[in-house]
Amino acid sequence: MNKQVKYLWRNDEDQSKQFVVFYMNEKDEKISGNIVTDSPTINPYSDNSIYSNATYVGIAHKFIGFHSPHFVE
Repeated sequence: MNKQVKYLWRNDEDQSKQFVVFYMNEKDEKISGNIVTDSPTINPYSDNSIYSNATYVGIAHKFIGFHSPHFVE
C-alpha cells in the first residue's frame, strides 16, 4: 500500500509566534512549516483566513517534531 504524498506550507507571518511542524523531505533534509496539505500548488489558506500568503516548502515525508510558543498538552 502506497503512502499518500503530503505537502508542507509555511505562511508568511512571524514564525516565532506560531505552531511550527518539522519534517524530513524526500531528500532527507529538515523542513519546517505550519500546515500540511494534499496539494503543492493550491494555497492552503482561504480568503477568510488571517493568513493570506503562504509558501510551498516541500514534501512532508517524515514527521520529526514541532514547536509551539504556547503550552500544549
